[in-house]
Amino acid sequence: MRLTPDYTINIAETVASVFTTKTLTDTTTPVDLVVPNDITTANIVASGAAGGTATLPAITVVNEQSTGSALSMEIAAGTVVTSYDNGWNGTIQVPTVTTASVTGQTVQKAISVGLAGQTLNFDKPVRLVIPGAANYKVGFLKTDGSLQEITTVLANDNINAATAALTGGINEAKIAVGADMVVWTKHFTSFVAYTTPTSGGGTAQQVYISVKNPKGQTYLSKKSYTFETGMTALSLLQKTDLDIELSGNYVVAIEGLAEKSAGYPNSGWMYKVGSKFPTIATSSYKLEAGDYVQWLYSYDLGKDLGADYKEEDPKKPEENAQTGKAFFKDVAENHWAHDHIYYLANKGIIKGKTADTYAPGSNITRAEFVTVLARMSGADLTKYTAASYLDVKNNAWYISAVAWATKVGVAGGTDGKFNPNANISREEMAAMISRYAAKIAKYTLPETNPVANFADNTEISFFAKDAVIAMQKAGIINGVGENKFAPKNSATRGEAAKMLAVLLRDIEKAAK
Repeated sequence: MRLTPDYTINIAETVASVFTTKTLTDTTTPVDLVVPNDITTANIVASGAAGGTATLPAITVVNEQSTGSALSMEIAAGTVVTSYDNGWNGTIQVPTVTTASVTGQTVQKAISVGLAGQTLNFDKPVRLVIPGAANYKVGFLKTDGSLQEITTVLANDNINAATAALTGGINEAKIAVGADMVVWTKHFTSFVAYTTPTSGGGTAQQVYISVKNPKGQTYLSKKSYTFETGMTALSLLQKTDLDIELSGNYVVAIEGLAEKSAGYPNSGWMYKVGSKFPTIATSSYKLEAGDYVQWLYSYDLGKDLGADYKEEDPKKPEENAQTGKAFFKDVAENHWAHDHIYYLANKGIIKGKTADTYAPGSNITRAEFVTVLARMSGADLTKYTAASYLDVKNNAWYISAVAWATKVGVAGGTDGKFNPNANISREEMAAMISRYAAKIAKYTLPETNPVANFADNTEISFFAKDAVIAMQKAGIINGVGENKFAPKNSATRGEAAKMLAVLLRDIEKAAK
């Protein structure tokens, strides 16, 4: 690639706004750059490059070539960049949308960064954002033109996690953030987001999507994408370059058109697969090859679109396979946890003991509870494959949920054990939910109720005291009678559903 010698680049800093080339004046002053969408190639020049090395200040570059979220690059202050060419003058091409062809793969997006014909290496991880690529494979092109897939997956999108992962010869790692793919790398080249066609020499199977407001604009005409196993109605939407606003896995707005807009309190986005409007969360609806997903804006809870949920009300378990609605014969309408259980079950967050029983009075184990929390978070559990507990085997059904809960700080063990099959106590559950609210939902529990002076306060373990108080003040937990909290009592499946449903409803209300 030949660099264009002259171009204009807008700089988001107070020194100046327009440059033909951005030459860094020193190694300490942070620099924020914006590349307009009419510029095809842009570069910066490091200060004091000598002997093939240079030290960089904190640098942020946003390239407006991409639609939706931005193609961007972030370099940490004090990062040292090295070229194998001792005559390198410090020029670094900023991330640019390009094209690429890879044998046997379908390239969906490609970016180039660095400098054509030269290899640039960094002593600290550099963050690159490839917009709209969260559901694609990602890799980089080696000097011989071959593709190297990036397989190391980070648990967190920050430089500390990247630094810990990029060791022992590993120079790239990835993490999906919303609809985007974030690559942390220690070298610059061309990066591609791609899919692998189906085997057998035939044409890859397709799924289809369109997005429109029936009373207004069509945001996306019917478009095909390569079908991938595990694809959901939400992940297909995220493959588009549309601007999507999510609250958890709930679609709040598309291209700025949000729910409850234009004075319609019952308005919002709905999705239709084929001729039906599914009743389960978009992240839980698994697509099949050939499916056509229509995202439609409704002004009256789907009535104006012809959605009729009454026809899909569950009658017996075998009918639920198509509607996706839960039905538990042991949860009567007058059961105290009825609404909480069905609220979570119809979101795919909790499941029954059998196809048609929930067992609300049965205890719930620690492994079962962290699995529910993981589902509620919407985390991609394929990224969590190992947990260093003596009593958690790598082939255990709950391994990914336990690994996730430990990594994000929601749960932990004692004496090297997680005790996955032990019934979770009421105080343990309170502590985990409190951590989930703070660490995962980023939600501050409200102080709605006065502090309850439980008669058994002294029996609450130290690790759970603050959580129990916060949860009780927020109205998420109550006592069990006789002014007692019963912290060591095993929690039931009904209690778990109630606590989580109350929290989730509060989080969703706060997000609106």
